[in-house]
Amino acid sequence: HLIDARNAPNNPEAKELWVVDEVSMVGNKQALHLLRAAERHNARIVFVGDEDQLPSIEAGQAFGLMKRSGLAFATMDEIKRQRDPMTLKAVQDTVRRNHHGALDKLKGNIVSISERKERLQAVADAYLDLPANERSEALVLTPSNVDRVELAERIRQGLRREGVLTGDDAPSTVLVSRGFTSAQQKEASYYEAGDVVRFGRRY
Repeated sequence: HLIDARNAPNNPEAKELWVVDEVSMVGNKQALHLLRAAERHNARIVFVGDEDQLPSIEAGQAFGLMKRSGLAFATMDEIKRQRDPMTLKAVQDTVRRNHHGALDKLKGNIVSISERKERLQAVADAYLDLPANERSEALVLTPSNVDRVELAERIRQGLRREGVLTGDDAPSTVLVSRGFTSAQQKEASYYEAGDVVRFGRRY
């Protein structure tokens, strides 16, 4: 968006509204570029996010700084996502930082498997046990990239056994971000043999 805004001609008659979601992930430098671009294009910005939810990827906490410096903001505190009363109470406990209370409310619905291989197989089996029409609506979530790859493989093997997947594999290369900060990107010592550098713009 910033590249497009930089290349677009200024039109003093134009009026735009830019909505920036998950703004807590925006660092100070990027926020400054965004504000300057909005000023050039006569755009109003609406920031949407939760200061406590997701930290900024780059340096700084622009959203928190702007709020503490007088940025007008509205708070939405009515939870609409959870429809189940017990889940709603658990989420309300989490918002109040009562994590033990939240887990106590959910303990009847939590399955804890400490052994990694058994846990991954249980997740794959839970997906494969779903009726075919429910699988398209199901999400399999994991915080680990290593577990993501292994879970996908276990689910694929199960689908092959069922005959849902047939034929030869179609291999593809997936680039996974190393998560470098902008400062780390400029230091050769952080790179390893085999890393792929992908440019997002022409230099």
